[in-house]
Amino acid sequence: MIYYLLSFLIGIFATLLMLPMLRVIAFRIGMVSNENARSSHIGTVPNVGGMVMFIYAVANILFWSLHTELQFSEMIRVNMSFICVAVMAVVGMIDDVRDIPAFVKLVIEIVVCSAYMIVVSRSVHLSMAVGVLIMLTIINAYNLIDGIDGLALGILLTLSLSCAVCLSASVLGSMLGIAIVLLIFNMFQDRWKVFLGDGGTLSIGFLLAVGLLKMDFVVDDSCGFAEWTMKYVDVSFKVLCCLSLPVIDMVRVALMRIINHESPFKADRRHLHHILIDKGLPHWKATLLIVMANAIPIVIYDIYCT
Repeated sequence: MIYYLLSFLIGIFATLLMLPMLRVIAFRIGMVSNENARSSHIGTVPNVGGMVMFIYAVANILFWSLHTELQFSEMIRVNMSFICVAVMAVVGMIDDVRDIPAFVKLVIEIVVCSAYMIVVSRSVHLSMAVGVLIMLTIINAYNLIDGIDGLALGILLTLSLSCAVCLSASVLGSMLGIAIVLLIFNMFQDRWKVFLGDGGTLSIGFLLAVGLLKMDFVVDDSCGFAEWTMKYVDVSFKVLCCLSLPVIDMVRVALMRIINHESPFKADRRHLHHILIDKGLPHWKATLLIVMANAIPIVIYDIYCT
């Protein structure tokens, strides 16, 4: 508990320290979100919230791994997590400056998730394809909810407080502290408003995928079909409980685009948060409504299934 509280406080301090410098850098290199027909904000907002979380999360992972005696398998998992989070963050930051085609990002995500599972489990099994699909679902569902003020951060807050996400106390504490500061900046004032950006949502989404799955999907050739099927059913149920609205909304929008003979990667305003904003709800009410609705199955899972 002391590590969680310390990381929480240091996360707040680090965010307040890094944010002014990173905002300046973001404006200079063009890592910003400009107002357009699809956006729900006014003016130009820097996408440095994710960079703040990435820098501090990586620092926590390195500090924790260097000061903790780990078994070889755990050391491999931590190091591979660090590498994959870094790759996802860099890809997202490049996308924030210069748009990367959605299909290209998806291919990169598939490669990163596949590499993580193969290296960590030190095996290759056909059932891992299902694990990759689940990880992609978590990453992209989280990425796509980052459309209005505070929504992605609000979802992150509820997940950080849930027993379902198994990350180290230091990483969870830092994410919680940073998320609270960024949430206050985004929701209650305009001068220091920052967005997570793809650099934040992709890297955080990967961390959430690792924390939610806990490598429970890893099986070997000795496992029968029924055994690994039940493992994936359990994992899928947990993911659906923890990210119910983002996952359902992502699937709904993709199906609507396909039915209308459009690309499932097309950017539009069909997501739930866009609909609520277009109905006249202010950002904070739409965010609060979605976060509370998504928190209900999380609480139920924590009480009855953890």
